Amino acid sequence: MSSRFKQLYEDTPGGLYLRHLREHVYHFIKWDDMDDACGRDNEGQPRYCAELKEIDVDIVTNSQIAETIESCSRGTLCDENDESFFNGFARPGVPGMDATDAEKKIIWSEQRRWDQENTRLAVKAWRRGAKIFVDGGLNPFSYTKECFVEDAAWYGLGAPLWNDCSNNLKKLMAEAKRESRALEGDASLYEERMNKPVNQLGSTAREYGQGDMQSALARGIKSGSTDARIMGKMYGLSDVAMEEFREKGTVNMVGRVFRVDHGKMRRENIDDPLAYAVGFMDAVAGRGKPATDEREGGGLAEAYLGGYREGVACKSGDQKWPEWIR
Repeated sequence: MSSRFKQLYEDTPGGLYLRHLREHVYHFIKWDDMDDACGRDNEGQPRYCAELKEIDVDIVTNSQIAETIESCSRGTLCDENDESFFNGFARPGVPGMDATDAEKKIIWSEQRRWDQENTRLAVKAWRRGAKIFVDGGLNPFSYTKECFVEDAAWYGLGAPLWNDCSNNLKKLMAEAKRESRALEGDASLYEERMNKPVNQLGSTAREYGQGDMQSALARGIKSGSTDARIMGKMYGLSDVAMEEFREKGTVNMVGRVFRVDHGKMRRENIDDPLAYAVGFMDAVAGRGKPATDEREGGGLAEAYLGGYREGVACKSGDQKWPEWIR
């Protein structure tokens, strides 16, 4: 049963309102005071801008949840007994006053690695229904789905469904709330909005909300889009690989390799399936010989290098072929 919008935050720079639609699905409205944010650059433009997004917690990946929590600096996650989830090694303490810069760098790196692993394990437990708490000790608070949606709103996750600007904040908010109600009650309008491109790459609102940039990237490379080729470079794809796909591949071929098995790749914690799969296939085909160390990879995406390493291992027989490519 859907609820009314609840104010989570509101101040001079902006505000955030949340509504629970059903199960794991939420709508949120985020508004910003553009005069406050942009100053003179906003002269002659409407003062307020608002956006309506949808978040389905059920389809957000574990890695996206972990990244969202980390980006919002929620602090150390623990269980109801105030115990951390990661016990591989003790979290390093604060560097001493006499520590050298090199020693501080090592300690901070180990702290970062510990925090990431603890967060990853906490999110997995949270997905299974366990309660997790933030900043244990004297004042812990339970990290609920609503907490995540609030963090996700600030982090930028969610499927964009509507946006507008106006000098009248009251009317703008009323319009945003009407849009939310209309989309909830009109299946055809909802599908139209979810299938609408929302960025220059051509990602639909549904794809954007799922963190899926690969589908639009594949379509763009196939059609010869310059924007897609630039993004492909950022993903670590070579000109040869993109041109070969544009000339010989089909969207269905990309779907078979990169989308139908997309869920399997996600479950294996592969966050950039397209770059990972192309790296894998380049290794199997014997194309190129990128460095195996990311620091020496010449700017190649980490996912591409990971796929390349797995491809080398599979081709040599040292490792079984992955499920997602079958």
